[in-house]
Amino acid sequence: MSAIGGLLNLDGAPVDGAALARLSQRLAARGPEGEGAWQQGAIGLLHRYLRLTPESLTETQPYTTPDGALTITADVRLDNRPALCAALGRREEGQPDCALILAAYERWGEGCAEHLLGDFAFALWDARTRRLFCARDHLGVRPLAYYATQDRLAFASEVNALLALPEIPRAVNEVRIAAFLTAVPDPDHSFYRDIHYLPPGHTLTAAPGEGVRLRQYWDLSAPRETRQPNTAAYVEAFRDLLTDAVGCRLRSAYPVGVMLSGGLDSSSVACLAAPPLAARGQPLRTLSIIYDEVPEADERAYMALVLAVLGPGAVGRHQQVLGDPVSMVTGMTDLMARLGEP
Repeated sequence: MSAIGGLLNLDGAPVDGAALARLSQRLAARGPEGEGAWQQGAIGLLHRYLRLTPESLTETQPYTTPDGALTITADVRLDNRPALCAALGRREEGQPDCALILAAYERWGEGCAEHLLGDFAFALWDARTRRLFCARDHLGVRPLAYYATQDRLAFASEVNALLALPEIPRAVNEVRIAAFLTAVPDPDHSFYRDIHYLPPGHTLTAAPGEGVRLRQYWDLSAPRETRQPNTAAYVEAFRDLLTDAVGCRLRSAYPVGVMLSGGLDSSSVACLAAPPLAARGQPLRTLSIIYDEVPEADERAYMALVLAVLGPGAVGRHQQVLGDPVSMVTGMTDLMARLGEP
């Protein structure tokens, strides 16, 4: 994951470059491979790099179209690149994901998020309409928090980054605390009263004179039915979907690994990821946590079954980490400071 952030002065005042830099510095741990920034009058965008896909190795963000009309900062991994490029009439090779999002916006406008599959949070400035358009993926894998007043919008990948701006109040959101303690899901609110999350499956639009508005483009609970003639057909359909889901996540600039616990989830992912990687000459790497002192938590027997089925040619490296001496609270203070919540 990379990190994004930005400022938009809805009153038209020029963006404070020092404030944008403070946002960026707070996001350094999330994007340790460098930073980029772009400003134009009342809008400023930033990006912190963590390059994971082949296309990201040479991209520059924030990314601006050659005509200067659109600028984007995106924390993104698109999973439907072939289908998207075919629909847009563009070649796939060498196209960074952020450029494909801009092309989708040019084609479908604010409906572009409905044509994207993958993990993404992005902010796009349209200089022609002087409008900022943001979107978050269907399930909210990539985070995006924001603070909005009548005159200003600030957003970032982490709540903690927004707290670098002294004008943002630190007032505690007691309603969110109550929801947390009673295990009630709340995708909109943070633990700070004035800082919100863009909910999964939503877009945000902001413009001078228009304020900020949110729109839901996808809903997990919407009624959908898939009907098959028999149980075997359901099994096959599920296998096809899971195979596709795993396969499209194997696009990486580096060796691909799986945290193999021996449970059904990680075992299924490993068994579906290893064959296509082996066909490319890229054996899967696996990492497992083992326990000598707590044998009831040890799953080495199940891990061994999975590794035996895959065979040595499919798994290039299996690394075991002893979990007994590892404390779950090591580094917790630093982690909580970054997350901005329990």
